[in-house]
Amino acid sequence: MTTLDDMDLQPIEVAALERLYNRTEKAAIRKHVRPGVYDIDLDVKVKGRLTVPAGEFHTPTVSIPLLATLALALRYSGVTREKTKEALLRAATDAVLKGQGVEDTLTSELPWVKKALEELREELGATLPKAFRAGKIKAEVKAHVKASSTAEHVLPVAPEGSELDFDNLF
Repeated sequence: MTTLDDMDLQPIEVAALERLYNRTEKAAIRKHVRPGVYDIDLDVKVKGRLTVPAGEFHTPTVSIPLLATLALALRYSGVTREKTKEALLRAATDAVLKGQGVEDTLTSELPWVKKALEELREELGATLPKAFRAGKIKAEVKAHVKASSTAEHVLPVAPEGSELDFDNLF
């Protein structure tokens, strides 16, 4: 396998190559490649512009995992596994005795949980130390490819967040 060092590329050039297709497009492309061994001989020219903003400080609370958060909250509140099972069994039994669906009864509490998590997110945002993250690179690049066995093709590159029409790619 070729490494980045073998290609003698600058980091910004690797970033340009990396952004030719987003993850969704890469997964879609893979669906069109059949198992086998392929001999490939391509000359690739990448042209475009990358914009690299300065990094920024942020509060790393964007995603709080619900299950882990609730497990820790219960543990630190002194609730044991047995008490948790008893409480869930009581809630399920109450729902059945009232003629309600267990899931409906349990999900009726979700607005309260969501509000509690939002309040937690806000409090964490005000108290947690800031973390530094690099600026997100924005790319407007196209690849011009010449295969040794075929005529030259210009591969369309979809803007981030959009998809290519692979049925009409060539």
